[in-house]
Amino acid sequence: MAILQSLSNTKEKILNIIEPVPELGEGVEVIIKKLSIDDLIKFQEQFVDDKKQPIKVPLSEQMLSLLNITLVNEDDEPISNGDVDVIRQALSGSSILRLYTKSSELNGFSRKEVEAAKK
Repeated sequence: MAILQSLSNTKEKILNIIEPVPELGEGVEVIIKKLSIDDLIKFQEQFVDDKKQPIKVPLSEQMLSLLNITLVNEDDEPISNGDVDVIRQALSGSSILRLYTKSSELNGFSRKEVEAAKK
């Protein structure tokens, strides 16, 4: 079982992407993490109540929540230390939108992936 877990972790890290963030300085890059199924479920759970009904959450907060768990360092730890305000203060709206688009595509949350899943 430990071997499978090790292989799983390695595969997910290979699927991560590195994205330049020139808004933060020349040569600055971030790692966008490909979430595991457990991470995806945990992420989605914050948007439903105890009865599994959707909770209305502003899109901007959803975007920040996704970036909060997908922008990671080389050790696979969130660069925001779990604080969405770090992202909100460090990045402009256009940077957040661009990184969110990349992260949502990587993790199956873009419109294209959502529409395909409905079929």
